[in-house]
This record gives sequence, structure tokens and C-alpha cells, in this order.
Amino acid sequence: MHGTASQLSDIAGIAAVVRATRPAADILICPPATLVERAVSAAGGQSAIGGQDCASEISGAFTGDLSAEMLKDAGAAWVIVGHSERRQHHGGFELKTDFSESLPVAAYELEDLPRLPVRTRRGATI
Repeated sequence: MHGTASQLSDIAGIAAVVRATRPAADILICPPATLVERAVSAAGGQSAIGGQDCASEISGAFTGDLSAEMLKDAGAAWVIVGHSERRQHHGGFELKTDFSESLPVAAYELEDLPRLPVRTRRGATI
């Protein structure tokens, strides 16, 4: 839970550095969900913006949760899934992928999320 609108200038500053230096790496910034849309604007296409978490459900009565579709609608292109803090404090879930039996944390392009099977902590596959 870090980040307020007053810190969006930091993202604009990063965008300026990326524009000037053209680093060999891609830059991904994952602000709080309340800032995703404004962060996309502040980044000016110089770095990707992602969500810090998303629900495994597509929609439904899950007050406060954000689906991958909602994050994408706000302008996010990526999402962090399975962060240790989410697993520790909220039960979390793991994604089952082709290249690993179980990844504890990963960033996924939102385009890929609907195709990835998700296993909840209780063992159900979604």
C-alpha cells in the first residue's frame, strides 16, 4: 500500500530517463490500482504499467477485488501474481504454467491470463 497521486511525477521522471537513455531492458511499474490509469498517462509509453494483483475470478460478487479485465480496462498491460505478501496475508493462489510446476510470484501480460490455469490455495483449479 504505497503510492499516491503526488508520486506520479516519479513515473514521469522515469519516463524521461528511459526516453533519453533507451535502456536495453524493458521497464515495468506496478502502482496501486487507484493510480494505474494516471500512471499509464505519466509513463507516456516509455514503460509498461501493471497491476499489483488481480482476482482469479473473471467477475462476480467479490467486493474490492479487481479482475484482469478491469486492470486492462484501466490501461494496465501486466499484473503481478502470487506476491509473497498476498500469499501471507490473503491466502493467495499459484499459477500452473508450462515451464514450472509452481511459480510463487510472476508478472504476466494480461493478454495471457485468461489462458493460464489457476490453482487456489484450497487446491481447486480455475
